[in-house]
Amino acid sequence: MCAAQVSSKHQSAGMLLTWDAKDFKLTSQLDLTSDVNSFCYNQKGNRVVAGCSDGTIKIYDLVTNKLVTSWSAHTTEVNGVKYSPDETAIYSVGSDGKLLRWSVYRQDKTVKSYNYDGAYREGKCKRVDISFDIDGKYFVIGSKNNYGMVYHVENERCLKLVGSHTNAVVCTDWHPVEKSCLTGSLDSYLCRTAFE
Repeated sequence: MCAAQVSSKHQSAGMLLTWDAKDFKLTSQLDLTSDVNSFCYNQKGNRVVAGCSDGTIKIYDLVTNKLVTSWSAHTTEVNGVKYSPDETAIYSVGSDGKLLRWSVYRQDKTVKSYNYDGAYREGKCKRVDISFDIDGKYFVIGSKNNYGMVYHVENERCLKLVGSHTNAVVCTDWHPVEKSCLTGSLDSYLCRTAFE
C-alpha cells in the first residue's frame, strides 16, 4: 500500500513522492517539470495522471518512474483530473472554465466538452474534485457557484445541482455503495445528497 504527495522544491517545479504506508519509507520519487494541482492513481496503482499548473496533463509510470505521455489540455492551470472507472478516459477541469473528457489512447483531441460553470480560482485553493458513481455512468464536480454539478458521462449538460452551500464547492465524493454523493465547500460544511 502506498500514498503519494506532491512537494515543491522550487516555484517552477516539484516532486511526486510515493511512500509505503506500512513502514513510511519512500518508495519512489519523480521529478516534475511543472507544479501539480491534482493527481489520481489508476486502479492498479502503477500509473498516476497529473493536472499541472502549465495547462498540461501528464501520465507517469510508477514502476519505471518515467513520464509516459504529456499533452496541452487547457489554456490555463489544470485544477482537477480523474481516470474514468474503466480507465479508458481522463476527465479534466481547468481554470479556463472547461470540463473535458480525453481518451487515454489518443490525447490530441477531446472526446467531450461539458457545459460547466467554472471552478473556484481565488486564494490558495486550486484543486477541484471529480468523483464517479459506482457504475461509472455519472460524476459530480465542484463549482465556484456554491453547489456540486452532477453529469451523465454522455450528456454535456448538468443534470442536477447538489448541496446547499454558501461558498464554492471544492471537494466531492460518491458513496461506494449507496446512490448518494458528498459535496464539501469553503463554507466548512459537507452536504450529502441522496438519489432515488
